[in-house]
Amino acid sequence: MVSSEWTPEHEVYLPGFDAEHKDLFHHVTEVRSAASSKADLPQLLQATRDLVAAAAGHFAGEESKMRAARYPAYAWHKDQHNAVRKRIDLYLPLVEKGDTDAALQLADYVAGWLDNHTAVTDRMMAAFLRNHERQSR
Repeated sequence: MVSSEWTPEHEVYLPGFDAEHKDLFHHVTEVRSAASSKADLPQLLQATRDLVAAAAGHFAGEESKMRAARYPAYAWHKDQHNAVRKRIDLYLPLVEKGDTDAALQLADYVAGWLDNHTAVTDRMMAAFLRNHERQSR
């Protein structure tokens, strides 16, 4: 199981995105906690829906910034976001039926994906965006 704790190793050096990544890791922890403690279904659903909403908002923000800066790897990066969206579409209906294993599997997937995504894909994007901002001044 991949850790769901944000660490400075996850920094991409864009404060807004770093805060959102930290928040996503927090939501993964909340889903794991609710599922592992066999919390009641409304609590598990709330934790899962909070994770889904945070991911959707974060992806939309990143994609907007990439489009505005004409990031050349936009399609590749968005495809990675779409992989998470598809996984959510598979697991959310199961969680809504009370499947705690599905909630744990979704949380584990997002934690592993986020760990890898911030290390490579988001750092590449962030470097591009920082350089784009410098050149735009």
